[in-house]
Amino acid sequence: MRQLKSSFRFLWNNRFFSMINIAGLTIGFICVLVISIWVINQLKYDRHVRNFQNIYRLTVEVSSSSGYHSHFARCWQHWTRQIQNYYSDIKRIALLAPLRRTAVKLDEIKFNAEQVYRCNKETLEVFDIKILMGDSNPQFGEPNMLLLSESVYKTYFGNTSPIDSIIEISGAFDTEFMDFKVVGVFKDFPKTSHLHPDILISLPDPDNFEGWAYTYLELSDGSKSSDIIEKFPDYAKKHLEEETRNTSDIHLQNITDIHLHSKKDREIETNGDIKVVWLFSSIGIAVLVITLFNFLNLNLILQLKRNNILIIKKILGSDILELAKGIFFEITIQIILACSISLIIVYFIKPFGSLYIYEDNNILFLSFLQSSILCVALIFSLIPSFLIARRQWNKSITIKGSKIDDSYLLKKGNTGFRKVLVIL
Repeated sequence: MRQLKSSFRFLWNNRFFSMINIAGLTIGFICVLVISIWVINQLKYDRHVRNFQNIYRLTVEVSSSSGYHSHFARCWQHWTRQIQNYYSDIKRIALLAPLRRTAVKLDEIKFNAEQVYRCNKETLEVFDIKILMGDSNPQFGEPNMLLLSESVYKTYFGNTSPIDSIIEISGAFDTEFMDFKVVGVFKDFPKTSHLHPDILISLPDPDNFEGWAYTYLELSDGSKSSDIIEKFPDYAKKHLEEETRNTSDIHLQNITDIHLHSKKDREIETNGDIKVVWLFSSIGIAVLVITLFNFLNLNLILQLKRNNILIIKKILGSDILELAKGIFFEITIQIILACSISLIIVYFIKPFGSLYIYEDNNILFLSFLQSSILCVALIFSLIPSFLIARRQWNKSITIKGSKIDDSYLLKKGNTGFRKVLVIL
């Protein structure tokens, strides 16, 4: 307790240096926290889906002798509808056929929806879609059924229940409106999802559907996507025309790879880039290192300022380890204050809403992340204490006239370490 009081007193007496130290650390820690939250959220895309490790998107790469080449994120080919009958490893196939920009009408309510898809009932199971209102297991195998997203429901319907209402919908290429019955409201897909549907419409006949659709395969536990690819030539001989066989190749990508590793034609939404994630991760590490080195430099300068005090304490019989411990306490107090302030600012100010700080248990993640930063910072805080402890006090304590001679501090051997820190 005495040592703690002494440390607080020293920091208060040198509050200008202390404020600079704490402010610099706080700004650096805030930058590192914000970058870390963004990186973690980029890496967790689509991991909210139950059984995500077994869900793959089927994509088709088309090449022709004329030089045409394209790799589509969605499929037109009707042969993909029979693929489940050939592969025993496939449990379910989810179809999402986009309607593009869609006009929606319900009495006086009119609006445009950007993300509208026709889909089969298996889509609800593959993506683990949670029904918030209506039948928890809607009869989505029947034609002209419709599900609204939670955000669309709250925006346009307020507290009015839309269940069993008839909504008129016209797609971008439709010439007239069609009627659909609202059978439920589903929970919005999280922000860390590669798709965010506003409205889902039941396919009238999924087995015979022909048209563009994003196709997802849920494989049985223990099945490998490579097995599907290897067997595809045999399947193609039975179900594909020769021209299609010669120009098309299929690929399977796990849904967790779509956001950061997919740049295919007709992606559902604009995806991220793993290179950008690595870049920002490197920037975060660099900022942390620079912040800590800057903090260390300022503290070493502060220790030089108090050199005479330390020498006097040594003359009066203070233990070297006690002196080193006091410096460690002073630096630790600054680090803990900076960590606490940065954590509070990041959590309550919520910089950049797209960081999703409040999703799931991110407060626990923030605490864990800040604890990790704290541990790294405390390791750095040992350096000034170590330098004090290893100082050759018998050489440093000399008196010229009425003054203590500390000129040894300016010698090349003693300033080299600080020069290295400044350069870094």
